[in-house]
Amino acid sequence: MRPGGQLRCRVEQESRDAHQVEANALREQLAQLEKSVEQEMALNVELQQRQTEQEKLLAQRDDVSSQLQEVSRANSRLLEQLTELGQEKDKLQQELEETRKAGHKRKAMLDRAGHRRGAGEVADYREELKRRAAAARGRRCWACRAR
Repeated sequence: MRPGGQLRCRVEQESRDAHQVEANALREQLAQLEKSVEQEMALNVELQQRQTEQEKLLAQRDDVSSQLQEVSRANSRLLEQLTELGQEKDKLQQELEETRKAGHKRKAMLDRAGHRRGAGEVADYREELKRRAAAARGRRCWACRAR
């Protein structure tokens, strides 16, 4: 071969080698780009899943918050009722205590009055009971005779 032909072959070989190196570099870049795209797609899927989960959790939080508000209102109503019942109980206890005191005073007055009347009234009472018993026996007997 001629010296110029060798040079041309060598230049062509070098050019092919350079193109081959460039092609390999482009293939590697393309592979990395595809890998990056796949990773991005996987991350997008994961992001969507997390957003969906977050939306569910937010909805649950809203539900729980609403339930908490309802429970709080119910507790407030129960506390009001409990307070009213406590006040009513206190009032009734006070009335009961006042009634007991009045009853004790009346009993003491009646006891003192009973002691003053003394045995005479007791005897009169017994005599009246005997008279009524005799009258009741007499009516029975009269009824027995009528038969």
